[in-house]
Amino acid sequence: MRRLVHEGADYIKIMASGGGTVGTIPGRASYSVAELHAAVHEAHHFHRLTVAHCRAKASMVRAVEAGIDLMEHAEFLDPDGELRFDPKIAEMMAESGIWISPTLQAWTGYPRIVELRAKRDSGVISADETTELQRLETRAEGRLDVMRRMLDYDLRDRIVPGTDSGVGNLAFGHLDYDLQLLVQVGFTPAEALISATRISAEAIGMADNIGTIAPGKIADLVAFNGDPTNDIDAVSRVTAVFQAGQRVK
Repeated sequence: MRRLVHEGADYIKIMASGGGTVGTIPGRASYSVAELHAAVHEAHHFHRLTVAHCRAKASMVRAVEAGIDLMEHAEFLDPDGELRFDPKIAEMMAESGIWISPTLQAWTGYPRIVELRAKRDSGVISADETTELQRLETRAEGRLDVMRRMLDYDLRDRIVPGTDSGVGNLAFGHLDYDLQLLVQVGFTPAEALISATRISAEAIGMADNIGTIAPGKIADLVAFNGDPTNDIDAVSRVTAVFQAGQRVK
């Protein structure tokens, strides 16, 4: 942890469970509570926040007990590779006040679903692709149902969207997919936008500078073709982007 801070890290990510790459086991925890707590203690000593990659149930419990600031994925994954929601863990998360980035498009394979749905709607989808789409949608529904059940524990204001970009077919630039998925699990379009802006800024400790439009804050702004507070699909129709007040797109 000290070496990472010395090298310039401003936010610390810990692989609290396997990730899915060769040699790792996503359904099992990587560190003990004591090990995670040591990392959190040192990070906080240097005024750095922590996020834990938690796919496994055991890693989720340990991350909460160790005082991790933000949990990524939160898939309730058992060692056999199945997702099984646990209300006791959800209650722990709610009581701890941990932030959660569920990265819904990752497990669901949502980019491929979007691609296949576009083919279906255009009438050019093959029989094999139709079967693939049905399989992906069924699998995705299991993940989305876990997310819906989490919302029963007053976690809505602790959720931040995330893409897990760079893994598999998860391309950079599609935060819009996660906002659309949040709406599918029960967020209103306006709530999804707040999750991506104000709540995300709070989760990373930058609410004084970004996340809302206010005097003195950094003018990072985006304009859409349509009203995303009513139609979340509008976030996929970007018409202008401003960074620090200067138009960059």
